[in-house]
Amino acid sequence: MKPIDVPAVIPDVPRFRERFAEDGIDFTFAPFSGVYEGRRYPDAYTAAEREALGMTEADSAVHRTSQSG
Repeated sequence: MKPIDVPAVIPDVPRFRERFAEDGIDFTFAPFSGVYEGRRYPDAYTAAEREALGMTEADSAVHRTSQSG
């Protein structure tokens, strides 16, 4: 399962992962790509948010490339 993250749910990510893991569901997020509350994502994610979501710098690079084309 790979829902798209909305920055407002980041604090709930650990709870979501735990709950889905109880049912044997691998749960990861697709980084949000767009503007949310005046900030452009995925570039606006903080290091802590990237870590919580399991993002890598490559995730951001892919989204930047797809937005420019």
